[in-house]
Amino acid sequence: YAKNFDSALRKEYGMPEDAIIIGETKENEFIIVGIDNEGYYAYCTWDKEAKALGASFDYITEVLVSEIDYYTQAFSSQVEE
Repeated sequence: YAKNFDSALRKEYGMPEDAIIIGETKENEFIIVGIDNEGYYAYCTWDKEAKALGASFDYITEVLVSEIDYYTQAFSSQVEE
């Protein structure tokens, strides 16, 4: 919550003014929410190092599933031969 109002932090990572930080990933990215060009909520990752948008998701559940899968492969279809 406090990170959303810390202008020094937002400036350091080049965060867009209209985005709200809702979490962080272990890959050194913020998970942010904002409004897209069509007026819908958009969930994205923000690469702190590159100061740029990363992946974009329509729903927060996609973000969570993606993060869980990245570390556990719980939702990946793996075929063993």
